[in-house]
Amino acid sequence: MQGRVLNFGGTGCLGRRIVEHLLEVPEFEVRIAVRHPERAAARDGLAAVCADVTDADSGAPAAKGSDAVVNAVSL
Repeated sequence: MQGRVLNFGGTGCLGRRIVEHLLEVPEFEVRIAVRHPERAAARDGLAAVCADVTDADSGAPAAKGSDAVVNAVSL
């Protein structure tokens, strides 16, 4: 399987672990949705896109083009 996976909450405790596992699959293009992509740690195979889970209008554009979306945002 090949595809683009977007992880909301990818910088949190659970989200980071999910991202680590996704990055082990060479066929996946892994992205994390964050409020400040310029602050996200640069890593090979990982891209950051701008999204704010408190803004309902920012999620859909961030997820556009993704084959799968993971929600690891805590309450």
